[in-house]
Amino acid sequence: QAWLTEYQEVLSREEVVPPGVEREEFEEAQRQLFRESSEVAAAVGLRAAGESVEVSGAGARVAAIMDGSPAAGQLREGDVVTAVDGQPVALASDLVTALASRAAGEEVDLTLRRDDREEHVRIRLENVERLGRPALGVAVATVDLAITLPVPVAVDQGEIGGPSAGLMIALTVYDLTDPVDVAGGRTIAGTGTIDLDGTVGAVGGVGAKVITARRSGATLFLVPENEAAEARQAAGGELEIVPVGTIDDAIAALQEAA
Repeated sequence: QAWLTEYQEVLSREEVVPPGVEREEFEEAQRQLFRESSEVAAAVGLRAAGESVEVSGAGARVAAIMDGSPAAGQLREGDVVTAVDGQPVALASDLVTALASRAAGEEVDLTLRRDDREEHVRIRLENVERLGRPALGVAVATVDLAITLPVPVAVDQGEIGGPSAGLMIALTVYDLTDPVDVAGGRTIAGTGTIDLDGTVGAVGGVGAKVITARRSGATLFLVPENEAAEARQAAGGELEIVPVGTIDDAIAALQEAA
């Protein structure tokens, strides 16, 4: 079926699961990243609606390293990344966001906590095909993640993994909490990671997501700013593409389009 549709593609196992990482280990890391990003998204949505939220973490622990990746030989399992080019990393999703807009060949300076010592490691990023963007080639998890929400928020994970639903989860929580109905009865779709400060980060597979949204009846698609061109190409003029850089951008865009 994938060879016959414009929005699917066939990938080998090696293109999906990093070499040297067991499939179950990879899938659990993706599920954990979704759970964590969902908690962060709920916090962002509630904060945008004026609610008080407490969030803390102690860095991004390296859980697995892909064979032959930029991180191989540079990072070790158990290393805790606490900053990227001086930008603090409290959560695993902070690391994903910090690297999302970087280019292949670009060097990043990682501040690590290793064996109770602080170290700095410079790594040149390379494109990871299964992500569609440059990356380190590691699976990470937040150290001591703690999020205290003023109201309970439950997200049905289903078969979803990874952090790319963060923006839409945050908007959904905001829409359910704030008295203003930003959805306005419309079918709105979108993609993008979300950081604690509300920054929207790049994701993979934007074209396929746009096509799926278009075929599902969506009229508007929110996308990270640096992936708007890919989204517009996939939309073919049949779906309004709205690039956003923050949760506030997304809320304002929806209010203006209502």
